[in-house]
This record gives sequence, C-alpha cells and structure tokens, in this order.
Amino acid sequence: MNIENEIYKRCKQLEKEEKIKIWKQNICNTKLDVLGLYSKEVDSLIKEFKDVDFPILKNINCFELVFIYISINLKQMKNLAEQAFFLKNNVDIIESWATTDSTYQLLKIKKFEEAIEFFNEFSSIDNEMLIRYAYLIFFKFKDKKEYVEQIFLMIKDSKYYYVNMVEAWLLSFIYINFPEETYSYLEKSNISLDIKLKAISKVCDSFRVDKKEKEKVKELRKKLKNQ
Repeated sequence: MNIENEIYKRCKQLEKEEKIKIWKQNICNTKLDVLGLYSKEVDSLIKEFKDVDFPILKNINCFELVFIYISINLKQMKNLAEQAFFLKNNVDIIESWATTDSTYQLLKIKKFEEAIEFFNEFSSIDNEMLIRYAYLIFFKFKDKKEYVEQIFLMIKDSKYYYVNMVEAWLLSFIYINFPEETYSYLEKSNISLDIKLKAISKVCDSFRVDKKEKEKVKELRKKLKNQ
C-alpha cells in the first residue's frame, strides 16, 4: 500500500464545499490547496496512521497531507535532534503558522536549557516559520517564573510578520501569571512599538486577565503611543 496515496485518498473523501475550503485557506494563509477538513478529522487520520512508515512526501497535494506528514514524523521520532533535523529538511513545505502552532508541542523538550539550545539554532535560520518554532517552544515554560526574564531577553524585532506576532502572543501569555514583570518589560524594553501594541491587544482580549490589569495596559498603550 502506498501510504501517501492512501492518506491523500482519505483526505479527498472528507473534502468540504468550496466556501469552507476558501475560509480555511485564508485563515491558514497557505498557498497550498486546502481541502477544508475539520481539525478533528485531521487528528483522527493522524491517530489512525501514526505508526506507518512515511519518511518522504513526494507529492504536495494539499495542506492537510503536509500537516499529517509533519505530525506523524514528529510523533515517531525519538529525540529533539531527529525532530530538528526533520523540520530543517522540510522547511520548504512548512509555510503556515497553522502547521507550526499545532505541532510545536510534539517537540521533545523538557528542560529549559534544551529550549535555549533549540531557540539559538532555529532563530539563526533565515526562515519565518522556523524562527516561529523557536519562539513557540517557550510556551512550554511560560508559567515558570524562574525563566521569565530569560525569555524576555530572547524577544527581538523581526522582519517577519509571523515572528513578531508569536512574540506578542508569548508576552500576552506570560502576562497572565506575571503581570508585574511583563508590564515592566512592555514599558521599558527596546522592542518595537508594534510588538508591544500587539501584546497589549492580546492581553485585553484574554479571558484570563482581570479588568484591573486590562485597564492598566490600556493606559500603558496610550503612553507608548505618545512617546
């Protein structure tokens, strides 16, 4: 049985109507064809084929097939070194934030020192999605106070939109548990106003941040805009 053809065939059987495909393609911001499968359907296929040998993707038929290929391989790999090598070798087909954000939790990182090493390697590669992976890995440590200041040191302005966005998102999540430290960082750091404002916007959108803190960052937003 040709695994790639079989998985693609199963994806095609679940293909949705045109308006759903267009909606999902716009959300994922992918140039690949999109069949519009629901997340639970993709997850079900990954679970079904999780043990198959699928080392090479020969035909990039659709976004869902690429996502399943990436997920199956990351799940099967024994260590972070294998996973990192695989991601770098497949960089040309990892072109959507939806892929990075739904697969970074599969990376076998338990220690913060491993995260730093992974960050240093991936953030030095001039590729938007690999750098996004570099920042996503810190979500595994966003609730650990002992690492907050070190994470702040890693935040840098980027020429890439999806890198700046994930940095803002990361800051907003750290704010939930460490509002004082994150507020001070947003107020005093030298990162771009764009990242700061996006982070504040995400804090204000969060259901896990209370009204008092939201009002506080809204005032900070006014202050930053007038500087």
